[in-house]
Amino acid sequence: MEFVSGYRDPMLEFSELLFRWYRVYLSECSGWISRRVRSKEREGAIKELLSKPVSWTLHVLPNKNISFHLKNPELQIDDAFYSDDVLHLGDLDKYINLVYLEGESPEDVSAREECERGLKCGFGAGGKPPPLTPHSQWMGKRRYLPLVGGWACGQHHPSFASPLYRIDYVLVVVEETGSVLGVDFLVGADLHERADASLWGVRVYHLLCQCMVRPMGAGAPRRPKSIAVGETTVHDFLGNLLPPLGIHLMEKPFRGWMLTPSFSLSSSVVRSCHVCKRRSFEAALSPCGHCRAVLYCSETCKSQDWNKRPADISHGYWCGKMVQYMELAPKLAELPFSFTKEVTSPTFDKERFLSTKHLTESYWMAETLILLPWVPYPHAAPPGGAQSPRCSSRGRPIPTLLLQGAPNPHAAPPGDAQSPRCSFRGQYYNWRRLDLDNPIAVLLTSTLTIYHVITRMVPRHFPDINILKKQSLKIHIIDGKREYESIELLWELAVLMPCVLFEVTFVGDSLPVEEDNRHFVLHRKGSKLVCTEFTSPYRNKGERGIQVKIHAQPYHTLQGAKPDLVIGFNAGFGLKDAWLSILPRLQFLKVPAYFSECSQYSCEVDGQIVAVATGGTASDPFLNPFRSPLRIWATDNCMPWYSNAFLFHLIYKTSNGKQRHPAPPARAVPDQEPAPDPAACRKKKKGGRKNNKKHK
Repeated sequence: MEFVSGYRDPMLEFSELLFRWYRVYLSECSGWISRRVRSKEREGAIKELLSKPVSWTLHVLPNKNISFHLKNPELQIDDAFYSDDVLHLGDLDKYINLVYLEGESPEDVSAREECERGLKCGFGAGGKPPPLTPHSQWMGKRRYLPLVGGWACGQHHPSFASPLYRIDYVLVVVEETGSVLGVDFLVGADLHERADASLWGVRVYHLLCQCMVRPMGAGAPRRPKSIAVGETTVHDFLGNLLPPLGIHLMEKPFRGWMLTPSFSLSSSVVRSCHVCKRRSFEAALSPCGHCRAVLYCSETCKSQDWNKRPADISHGYWCGKMVQYMELAPKLAELPFSFTKEVTSPTFDKERFLSTKHLTESYWMAETLILLPWVPYPHAAPPGGAQSPRCSSRGRPIPTLLLQGAPNPHAAPPGDAQSPRCSFRGQYYNWRRLDLDNPIAVLLTSTLTIYHVITRMVPRHFPDINILKKQSLKIHIIDGKREYESIELLWELAVLMPCVLFEVTFVGDSLPVEEDNRHFVLHRKGSKLVCTEFTSPYRNKGERGIQVKIHAQPYHTLQGAKPDLVIGFNAGFGLKDAWLSILPRLQFLKVPAYFSECSQYSCEVDGQIVAVATGGTASDPFLNPFRSPLRIWATDNCMPWYSNAFLFHLIYKTSNGKQRHPAPPARAVPDQEPAPDPAACRKKKKGGRKNNKKHK
């Protein structure tokens, strides 16, 4: 798959951006830094730059605890830790290991400190790290520190076969607008060592100069009005270096991360060439003149992309299709929220949006780059009976944004056949008594998509199943790692469809292995949701809940009863070889299988994979009314991407080799039977219980 916007973890995208800028910085400045000199020619050019009335901050972030070692150095490509097939942080496991040094034994600490003293090294010629000579019992050949130029120090540890490395300091330059302008990584350097003092001064000075000449974030080259430094020693280094450039150094080192209370980091996109991956700070980028969808830095890259082989991966094949994809942008941005214009903009800044709305806690932590997430899974209780902090018997509060009011008894539930078909999301907010400035739709996109598939899509495409008549539903979610991490949000299904008993099975090797074969019940206890292990005593309680099962293995290895529905979110068939085994399994089961995608381009690629894997086809994509309203920023293209933007279902091949079309085209099918009214359902249940008592 040529484009991976929406599939790669934002943290990986951000890391790649940092290292790309860092490599350019080293290639342009290593000569001056190695000689510990300043460039008068560059200083003259900087003085001519436009001075902006803004302040910059230089942060010095020490790291004494986290080190890393390479699992398999042969897997490195072009001085990178990982290749383009890495889409999630967990995929890095085959490349590197993080080592937390605070857990070392006293003997290990002593050995490491002795090794650090023996291998302490200075700046190599040309900005390249000098070779390291590991002890023969651990390594048979020399290794170099990848990605990091300047100071380098290999730290051997008895527990590992390869050298252990640690980045001692990270230098980050940030504009008061929130844009990250540049970064430097220092390895084997001590800020408080007198021998390193001159190196620190030169390094910091050239970092700031590079940020002025080639700012990583948005905007043209520029000088700041002033610079604030958060570390005393570095502040002293710059005392005589910045004034000649016409830049004021704030008198005292500041404390904290922000100069102003309203400060928030920016995540505005930094564009890149689709072919060579050069960023906008390296070369001017322009879109394809016809489709305006794909970005290139030169005619050479454009020609190379246009004439790729095989032909169906070339831009010549896709260009006409992408014209249609681009025309969908206004339709995808048709949402009823008060914040729609901001979040659907091609320049949408997600971090600033979350910070401005104070969406930095609980479930929102999974949406931001800045904060560390909570323990990500509802782990099983550890030995001794103690409960997991993620989903324990004490429970987690139901999302505050869903407690603004109970369902409106006078409003039809979303998806009711009597309501306007084009206003599902607005209808849901009305039924839930939520204001249209409430961003809870971002978190509930997957849960509401399941509801939409059950109440609208399956009755339309598979009418013979009568899914709305079923009192219990078995649902398989393939590779739903993100949905599992926020399992409590699934409870909204029980609110929307209280008459139905749900059994949800999460399947896929992206799930945590330690959760494999776990079976628990998600249910309400007062104002909290709790996860209770599925045991015989619980089954006798008769409490309403959602059964959850975990199969942390590929889908085609799952045994058991056929599900009523299979669903996958932002599937990306072309990004994972496992789909070539999963899709034939679904062809064998012939159950309703729906998948969401981030873009129409992804749906097209998925259709090609389905044809190859099963001989069947994928339906035309449908616009999902419960798509996430937040536009996903793409670096190498301008196509509109939204999580769960489109839905399609599998059309299975029959035994005679023809495709089995479950139903006529959607436009020819009348509205399906209305979804069950929760209030009426509760009354029916109460009435049933009373009749049972009288009968007894």
